[in-house]
Amino acid sequence: MSTQKDKAPHIKGIALLEVIKGLRLHREAAKGVLPERLHHYLEARLEISEWYPEEDNLALLGAVATLFGPPGLEGWRWMGRQRAVIDLQEVFVDVLRRGDGPTDTLKACERLWPLYRDTGRVETTLGDRPPHRVALIDYPYTREPMVRLLTGYLEAALQLSGLDECTVLEPESWAPDHAEWTIEWPDRSGASPAS
Repeated sequence: MSTQKDKAPHIKGIALLEVIKGLRLHREAAKGVLPERLHHYLEARLEISEWYPEEDNLALLGAVATLFGPPGLEGWRWMGRQRAVIDLQEVFVDVLRRGDGPTDTLKACERLWPLYRDTGRVETTLGDRPPHRVALIDYPYTREPMVRLLTGYLEAALQLSGLDECTVLEPESWAPDHAEWTIEWPDRSGASPAS
């Protein structure tokens, strides 16, 4: 457990809860894939309102992806989808609700990020019609696993918002602290696209 006084990025314990529960159910296998310095997460009480190192979170997520998810980076996308379902149906139902609609869901992502993390921010750019943009800014762990995780999160959140057809285009490239997703869905307004 850490304090926010540390300069390193942190994440709230509530975000680790389901990850740690899953790892504890398979404790011996988890010990085989987790660095020894993180084995205490398999034993010690997790305080959901406390801040924990984001670096630990990423290692714990990596263990879950290895043990339970599809092979390779698709495991991270799968975890993002699982996290969105938990957020929408359990943890943050007052911020993000099933059936809110796609634009409200994307805007809610901005409010969700700081509920979990003390570093970085999510910004959405919504036009009258798709494509829309979601950017992750000033987050120092913007790497391929996290990009894949957020892709899965956005896909599941939009589907749970009532949008059956959507495309979440992963960034083709990203800076160490910035990535941007393009979100598209069919325009059902009947308006013709601007030329």
